Amino acid sequence: MSLQNIISKTSEYLNVPAVVRFEHPFMNYLADDFNTSGYDVKKQDRLLVVRKKGLRSPKIVTAHIDRHGMVVNEQGKPEYAAFNAKKHYGDENKSSEAIFKKSGQRFIDEAVYAYDLQGRKIADGIVKKFSYDFDAKDLIFEVDGFGRLPTGSPIAYVSPLVREAGNLSSQIDNAVSVAVAYQLVQDCFDGTLLFAAEEEIGRSWQHIVNYLQSKCTASKEIIALDTTPYNDSGAISEGLIVLRNRDENGEFNTGLVEKLRTACDAQGIKYEMKDEVIEAQNAQLPEGSKPKKLGKTELGRIVQYTDGRFNGATVQLPTEYYHTNHETTSELALNNYYETLKKLL
Repeated sequence: MSLQNIISKTSEYLNVPAVVRFEHPFMNYLADDFNTSGYDVKKQDRLLVVRKKGLRSPKIVTAHIDRHGMVVNEQGKPEYAAFNAKKHYGDENKSSEAIFKKSGQRFIDEAVYAYDLQGRKIADGIVKKFSYDFDAKDLIFEVDGFGRLPTGSPIAYVSPLVREAGNLSSQIDNAVSVAVAYQLVQDCFDGTLLFAAEEEIGRSWQHIVNYLQSKCTASKEIIALDTTPYNDSGAISEGLIVLRNRDENGEFNTGLVEKLRTACDAQGIKYEMKDEVIEAQNAQLPEGSKPKKLGKTELGRIVQYTDGRFNGATVQLPTEYYHTNHETTSELALNNYYETLKKLL
């Protein structure tokens, strides 16, 4: 029953737009949805805080709420929202030309819609072409069906959740983790939930740290939820979930990581330590080959910025077709993702 509730809630959340930097409709929706008996809900700039009344658990669960999409730029053209946001904040865009191409290709032939700041649909279209200027850091799209739209109009994927042969597909990053968090609340989780915006442009950790520094002297009990790219559909079908000891920016709380491993072992849940797998692969590379990086996570940035004053562990749902409108995982992997968290929390 819990898995079916999570799937239903994921489908519901995917109907609410949350393009990076224009997440307000989804945050407002969640503020109402989590406003249930026994919990306090507060919006704080780019963060939604849900806390159990009479808080007992020191554990803090985080999940980002933003998704990839487009925004109408000052020239009236649909631009990749993540790159537009970097310009807005004056952040350097370090994406390679390959990423420009890959990001553009993900939208071709996809149905999209523009929405206003209340989340109301104002136009429908189909993406037909993309072009980019690497030096100017512009990634621009042509969308059939759109007329002239107001500058700053966000544009989201049409993202129905598809269930087929035991798999789930859509733009599930990271609505699926928010749906899992909702189920944890139904199970009476007695800690704190932090839903942050702007993870897809590397800023969500700042919103989380600002909150934590205002409320806590320190915490080693943060559990960060997200999807992660994975290229073995067989392992996903078998219910694998992904844990980490560390990422490029920092080492996680070894005690909490071990508790997660124990929770998996106790339930017979398959898991992989992503950093250990990457390090093993790098050890087998021919001399002179470029090693694979451990990757960067929201939690790793928190650990790095606070010198470990705030720390914890990650739990990640492995997916194929990452950052597309067809990101895919299995129902078994999602169930194991939830059951691991429920066991720990």
